[in-house]
Formats: sequence, C-alpha cells, structure tokens
Amino acid sequence: MTEDELLHFNPLIAKAFTQFEAENDTRTADVMREIVIAGLKTGAAPEKIYATIKTGRMLTKDNMQFLTPAEIQEWADATKTLCTNPVCLEKAKDVED
Repeated sequence: MTEDELLHFNPLIAKAFTQFEAENDTRTADVMREIVIAGLKTGAAPEKIYATIKTGRMLTKDNMQFLTPAEIQEWADATKTLCTNPVCLEKAKDVED
C-alpha cells in the first residue's frame, strides 16, 4: 500500500486531512502528512490521528500542561468522533478530567 493509499484508507481521516491541507500552507500540510503517515504506519489509534489533524496538536502527558482547558477539550472532543467502543470513550473522558 502506498503512502497516499494509506492516507486515504480511513475516509474520516482522509476527509480531515484534505480539509487541513486546504486550510494550511504547503509546508504545514506536508509536515502534518508525514505525522499522519507515521502514525498510521506505527499503528497509532485512529482517533488520536484524527484529533491531531483536526486540532493541529499532538497531545501528550508531557505537553498537556502547556495547553488551555479549552484546547484539551477540543482535542478530547475530536477523539470522540472516531471512538466506537467503550474503552476508547473512557480514554477520551480521562483526557477531559
């Protein structure tokens, strides 16, 4: 599977990336593309990849301290878009708390 096929395999991630690409300059879109492809290749949770695209942020325990509660909530809300099981939803809730 090529990187483009990988990027467009999940329709929600593909749509979010296409929107990100349209709203940002080429360099920023290229960096996000590499981040997304790396996440997909390494098996990162799709909801985290989607949230990264939608918010433009990779949320970690280390960088949460630098974000506002609203930014953290935005990321958590974005993860819920792709969450389809109770474990995933519980993890999204943990980020909010």
